[in-house]
Amino acid sequence: PPTEGNYPFTAKIVDLPDSVAADADKIESTPILVMTRDKQAKFIVIDLDHTVVASSFSRVLTFGAKPMPRAKEVLERLEKDLDYNTIYLTHRPGLMTRKSKDWLVENGFPQGPLLAAELSDIPNNEGYKADQIAKLKEAYPNTRIGVGDKIGDARAYIRNDLATFLLPHLKEGADAKDMYELAKEIEDLPAHEDLYVVDDWREIEVAIFNEVRFPTITYVRRLRQRADEQAAREDRDDDDDDDDDDDDD
Repeated sequence: PPTEGNYPFTAKIVDLPDSVAADADKIESTPILVMTRDKQAKFIVIDLDHTVVASSFSRVLTFGAKPMPRAKEVLERLEKDLDYNTIYLTHRPGLMTRKSKDWLVENGFPQGPLLAAELSDIPNNEGYKADQIAKLKEAYPNTRIGVGDKIGDARAYIRNDLATFLLPHLKEGADAKDMYELAKEIEDLPAHEDLYVVDDWREIEVAIFNEVRFPTITYVRRLRQRADEQAAREDRDDDDDDDDDDDDD
């Protein structure tokens, strides 16, 4: 390439030998992005599901996925004001890459490579992401920030000494036990000077641009308080069920 920049290409079938099935020419063209940067360029590594996508990948497949509030705006600000480049690193299998790329483009997210897993990587989210980031840092030592929703994401970022932003995700209908378990997993993360446990992208923005800390202990205390309140509700519901059973008797 003549200079740094983003070089979009399109791969498409233009001719087929007679021996190939006739319907092969119906395969859609595929966009390919070649990104060239100086070795000292700064990078932020971003997960997809429950990080920039406000749901799991199943919603992307059914065209119902919405962006996480302020995710796009914060990434654009990082690009404009601090010269960061975005790399999307997902544990989704590679066969989902086209849908993932299309969703990012349709929702206006900054251009950047999307790295997806092989099927053999699926059982090991942390190991896969840690290895990918290590390779990135060999090529681009200023890969500095990682954002994700899973404990494995945070561990992978910490292993590579990135400023780590964890957006913990609780499944819909989570009970007190789920909350206590998540609190313990967050508490057990390796100590790291730049570990931030946050509720949303607004807090990520404040942490980066205003140097505000969001320590693990603060989030864990709030989550345990929430779990205590949920446990009390569950106990009351159990008592109500017992009373209803007594009335039936």
